[in-house]
Formats: sequence, structure tokens, C-alpha cells
Amino acid sequence: MTSYHTRPGGTRQDVLTLIWGQELRYRLNDEAMVWLQARSLQHALLRRLRDALPRDTDMTVAEIQQQLTAATITLNQQQVQPVGDALAIATYHSQTQVPVLRWLLSDDAPVYDHLTTTHALCWVHDWRHYAKLAPLVPHHQAKLAAFEERYWTFYRDLLAY
Repeated sequence: MTSYHTRPGGTRQDVLTLIWGQELRYRLNDEAMVWLQARSLQHALLRRLRDALPRDTDMTVAEIQQQLTAATITLNQQQVQPVGDALAIATYHSQTQVPVLRWLLSDDAPVYDHLTTTHALCWVHDWRHYAKLAPLVPHHQAKLAAFEERYWTFYRDLLAY
């Protein structure tokens, strides 16, 4: 059994620091650019970041800030987190010093998204989706109740095993 705990900030970068086991490094590469484009950052900002930051080069926070300052780029509060996330995740996925996790089991908090190729829910959090079901037909209510009993019986059997 493995347990991950976030640091006081509880951000994606905090989680990544714990998974990686070291202070983060940041890198602009194709993966980072795809991530940033998916975050709907302004095209002008994406272009400026692409022009200001060296490609495929690991950098510290201070080095990133130096590059941004030299290019007169100031990120607002809504931009700092996604840019840092994109560059940190890209670095983690491209490094070869430690194995990159492929699976992560969590409570489905958004901070865990995109850290690994597969993100699964723990039992309790998985059940939340079924608990939201509210069948109106008595037959369907009985089916859901029977499924819930089998679900938790299987869970208890796995714990016992």
C-alpha cells in the first residue's frame, strides 16, 4: 500500500514534488505547449513564452523568472499556476533519473490529473458516482441496491485478502 500526501499548498506542483522526490525543474517542450494550449491561454502569451524560454532545457524557478523578466513577460495569478504546471510536468515526464509513474490512484481531485498516464479512483471515491444515481423505477432501485451490496462485499473481501 502506498500513500501520497500533499504539501501545505496542495497544488499539482506540490504533488509532483512528492511523487518525483526532489525539487521541481521546468522545461518548455511539445508536451508543455500542448498543455498550455489546452488551458486556453492567450495565443499572444503562448507565442511570447515559446520565444522567451529555451526549448528542451531544464530550468529552476529562478532561471524561468530570469527568462520571463528578460522578455518582459509578467504572468498574472491565473497564468502562473498553469504555466508552472505545464513546464514541471513536461520536465518530470522527460527526465530519466527516476521512473515516471504510470498509474496513480487518488480521490479524483484535479491536482492529480495529467501527472500519470492512468489515473484511477479509490473505492470510496469511485462509489460516489454510483451513489449519485437515483433510479425511479422500483426494479432499477433493486438492481442498484444489489449492485451496492456486491460492490462493498467485494471490497471487504479484497481487504481481508
